This record gives sequence, structure tokens and C-alpha cells, in this order.
Amino acid sequence: APLRWVGPYPAIALSFPSLMSPAQKARMLTSGEDAAAPAGVTLDFVLDTAANTNTINAQVAGPTSQGGLELQQVGRVDGGVGA
Repeated sequence: APLRWVGPYPAIALSFPSLMSPAQKARMLTSGEDAAAPAGVTLDFVLDTAANTNTINAQVAGPTSQGGLELQQVGRVDGGVGA
């Protein structure tokens, strides 16, 4: 994946074709979109050399009933730990 810039930070955009937002799922159900149409989401990961963990916003990862992608939580680090 090519580097891009998010503000002053370099970032990598990773695509996850098997993940869909609730809005994407609803469009496919109501409009009968072709299965060949672009699907999935792309998340930007900022490359921060001072960071020791990567996070995804809770609203993005949360339940689809609240607009999220229903991602499984694989770990947790309290704020300030490891700093």
C-alpha cells in the first residue's frame, strides 16, 4: 500500500473488502447492487514512531446497530501505560 499523508503524518491505507458498514449493507439490500461493485472499507493507519500501540476508534469498531463494523477487540491498554 502506498504511503499517503493525513495532516502532517504519513499513513498507510489498508482495505478490508470483507468488512461493510451498515450503510453499505443497506444499499446492497435495497438497490440489489452487483456483487462485483466495490465493497468493504479502507482504514488509514497513521505511522507514528512515538506510538507503541495502534487503535481503531470505538465508533468505527463498534456494533453495526450503531454504525460500526463489529470488529472483535483483541487487546486493551490503559492510557499512559507503556509511555
